[in-house]
Amino acid sequence: MSDVSGGPGWWIASDGKWYRPEQHPSHKPGPPPPASPSPPPSAPVATTDVWITAPPSLPTPPPQTTTVPATFVTTESPPRRAVAGPSGQPSTRSTAPTTKQTIRKRRWLWVVAAIVLIAIVGGIAIATKKKPAPTTATPAPVVLLRMSGSGVEHGPQFTVPRNVSWDEVWTYTCSASGSGTGNFVTHVYAGNGSLIAVGTSEIGTGGSGTNHYYDTGTFAIEVTSGCSWTIKVVTVP
Repeated sequence: MSDVSGGPGWWIASDGKWYRPEQHPSHKPGPPPPASPSPPPSAPVATTDVWITAPPSLPTPPPQTTTVPATFVTTESPPRRAVAGPSGQPSTRSTAPTTKQTIRKRRWLWVVAAIVLIAIVGGIAIATKKKPAPTTATPAPVVLLRMSGSGVEHGPQFTVPRNVSWDEVWTYTCSASGSGTGNFVTHVYAGNGSLIAVGTSEIGTGGSGTNHYYDTGTFAIEVTSGCSWTIKVVTVP
């Protein structure tokens, strides 16, 4: 009797033990040897089990590595993939990242995406920012001459700077005259006394107006009138 097979002919009983071939109930002893009597046959063992004759011993095949697919996924933990261990048996070591690692990676991705978006928006804002238009100060008008009176008068000279024009602003009123009407005439002379232009020629009870000139240099204005009048010369930027 043994726990393992002892070779060809050994058989296993219902108690899970292995027995010699001659201990099988169906075993028939052979003829005794001529020199000595054969030992009595062993008593048969009453049993209702099926007797199985052990097959000859075969070489044990090398262990095979099996992979158990991960077929169940839960929301509490990531899927696990079976990996063959050193003994050839499947290992339950997880190859998927943990939930905390996944959340941490997603946070870093959001941070990087936000930084890139801010950089793009800032670049667009800088590229599209309009430069302020250069401002040039407009010079204020300058009064070059003021004169007033009644009758005929040749006014003083005034000088108009270059790159500007000028206006002759005039008014007259004849309310103080006996007839209530009168004339108003102006002439513009250059600095050398030559006539440049006839500025105004009016007849009536009064009036006002502006004469515009583009000439530069030195000038003088002569007024001929029987009424009261005023003259102002002012630069135009």
